Amino acid sequence: PISVHPGQLVVTTRQMLHASSADVEFIDVLGFTTPIGEAVLARVASEGEVVLGGMRHRADVALAVAAMKGAGADQIWIDGAYGRVGAARPSLSDGVVVATGAVVGSTVASIVDTTRALVDRLTLAGAEIAWQQRLIDQAIAEDRTLLGGSTMAPIRLPERSALLGLSRGRDRWTADVEAVAVPGLVSDRVAEELLRLPRSGTLLLVDGTSFQVDDKIARRLRKHWAVRTRRSCRLLAISFNPTSLRGPVVAGDLLADALRIQFPNIAVFDPIVGLQ
Repeated sequence: PISVHPGQLVVTTRQMLHASSADVEFIDVLGFTTPIGEAVLARVASEGEVVLGGMRHRADVALAVAAMKGAGADQIWIDGAYGRVGAARPSLSDGVVVATGAVVGSTVASIVDTTRALVDRLTLAGAEIAWQQRLIDQAIAEDRTLLGGSTMAPIRLPERSALLGLSRGRDRWTADVEAVAVPGLVSDRVAEELLRLPRSGTLLLVDGTSFQVDDKIARRLRKHWAVRTRRSCRLLAISFNPTSLRGPVVAGDLLADALRIQFPNIAVFDPIVGLQ
């Protein structure tokens, strides 16, 4: 549950509204369902709590955002979960607050390391070279992995899938190829396939949410490949919780200090302490 106040808008499900303590005014159904029921838009009538129901698809999040804007919302917060970063895509969100804490590690050092890896992925640098931007734009438009370079026309791989295309299209890796543009997710297996190629270059992605690679494999890949995105996620802040429902508890002050050292230019806060 989240605390809400009169006039605020919420998107959740009918079932979750019935389980909420705040009074709400129903506005509209949104035309899609979640694992816990039909999604609806409502306006808060009295202070209390509302239980949110998660959305499975980016397209559903986009519909929810459009509905809230249509109802007059001037600032929208999209609730997510650690590791499910689809809603952090820059085409959906103007910025991201990363929530971390004892749920992702049992020590301060492990929490900071895991958080650093996620932030690094979300904030991958954007492609600044014009031909690289055109290559990833074309890959997105065609929904197909492309090979390209500064002096050549794009080459289509034999399969739309990045994994199959790379494995079956090695003969298309000519001397002029400098980059691979992947319009979808880059998984561990895609990263391993890239590492098997005879030469490295630049890997072009839609954004950091597409880079779904294990941290160890990602470090190996980035030693050999420059990874660039069409758009980079904007990190606004990092919130932390020093406790976990699964048991681990770390010292909140030590975690706060370690995160601030690691991210000196980003606001770091404990939302519970901040509300006291």
